[in-house]
Amino acid sequence: MKLLCSVIALAAASANDPNDFMKRKSKLLHWHPSVGQVLKEQDNYVVTEDDVADWQACGDNAVCTNGRGWNFECACAEGYLDFDPSSYRKFGACVYDSCADTTCQDNASCSVSADGAASCACDDDYYYESVEQFDADGNSTGFADTCYFDACAEDPCADNTDCANDAGSAVCSCSAGFFDYAGDASNCVPDACGSSDDCSADATCTVELPDVNGTAQWSCDCDDGFYGDGVTCYVDSCSEDPCQADSTCANDMNDYSCTCNAGFYLGADVNGTDFCWTDVCDSANPCSADAACANQADGSQECSCNDGFKGDGYECTNIAGERAANILARAAEFEATAAADLVNDTRAAGRVQKALNAFNNDIFFVSEWTQGCYNNGDLQADAAEAADLESSEELLGWDSDDLCAFADDLQTAAKRFARSFACVSSFGYNAEKNMAFNTKRVHKQLKRQNKKLKNFGKKIDAALDC
Repeated sequence: MKLLCSVIALAAASANDPNDFMKRKSKLLHWHPSVGQVLKEQDNYVVTEDDVADWQACGDNAVCTNGRGWNFECACAEGYLDFDPSSYRKFGACVYDSCADTTCQDNASCSVSADGAASCACDDDYYYESVEQFDADGNSTGFADTCYFDACAEDPCADNTDCANDAGSAVCSCSAGFFDYAGDASNCVPDACGSSDDCSADATCTVELPDVNGTAQWSCDCDDGFYGDGVTCYVDSCSEDPCQADSTCANDMNDYSCTCNAGFYLGADVNGTDFCWTDVCDSANPCSADAACANQADGSQECSCNDGFKGDGYECTNIAGERAANILARAAEFEATAAADLVNDTRAAGRVQKALNAFNNDIFFVSEWTQGCYNNGDLQADAAEAADLESSEELLGWDSDDLCAFADDLQTAAKRFARSFACVSSFGYNAEKNMAFNTKRVHKQLKRQNKKLKNFGKKIDAALDC
């Protein structure tokens, strides 16, 4: 046990009081110095703010023992190690002996660092290696840290060889400038590469194991700046990075080609030079969700509305949806116009309203329409009918000043919508049946619907004497 400190002497013990010595010594152990105070007895140690804030006779994890006179001793407590015997009051000198909680692998010893961390190191004549482990089926089970015996220390290899440890075993291989004639590094002879190889002038010859007849073998590898099988070597044009940014180079004999990387496409810059533009259509499509995006050679994008939509490509309107809304709005407009025009002809007004009520019930397929529904266009069997579905077919003129013409436009628009856009579920489509069955059924329902719409026109004609 080392004497670490002796406190500053106070006044001498009173000879008149036999307990005065012990009182003064107890007081001394609880004495607090001031910041900046120089303790001459401790090699002129200057007291810091940290010392005053947490003053104790001995440091953390240390035991204080009274000595003779005014002296006392500090020593690390059991289970702690003294890493700095000269440290004043053992501040930070006593660290936990973490080796007590540490189990090292075989042939290794544990040691504790000044910060209390335990570590294992292989014993003399052993070396560390992390070796992959396998189960009985040959499957890897991970790596194990192991201290293996340094088998190379005994120099077990033949002349002209190098020794390498492998899991405690010595592995011998021919040294540079020699090749393995016997195949087991027992006879390493000088490298004869170049005496009879047929490597390219732009390649390097490497001696390999001899064949079964003991004849030396070699391989050819193209030098830096070249590529090939070693016998024939081409200039590695790609090594000079000749391609534009965001592209990949591929050698083709003594030529090369450039291909834009994923996320880019080939175009041209303002000078007409090949340039790989970012595929904005894929990464940040500026077009409407109902439009197709096309990257242009100059890096810009072109948007065009999908079939069944119209617009500039950035904003696309569903043609069927627009027509459905228009038909419903026009039916309401017809009702309001007829009511105003026939306000003095209650008989005609009543007949028109009755016909219009039936019409509104008959165009249920307009109200039921939803974008993306399976529509009649998929069931068209006649070329003429298919041609009538062109999205360029605009809406009718809607002459609201002439109720007879207005009624004709309503039934015509409803017929076109039923034939072109209405969801086939509205007309009895059965997904479990084949196309022929559904085509026949839907067309039959369409004819019934057209007849009802035609009756609407007749009723209006009769009511208004059209």
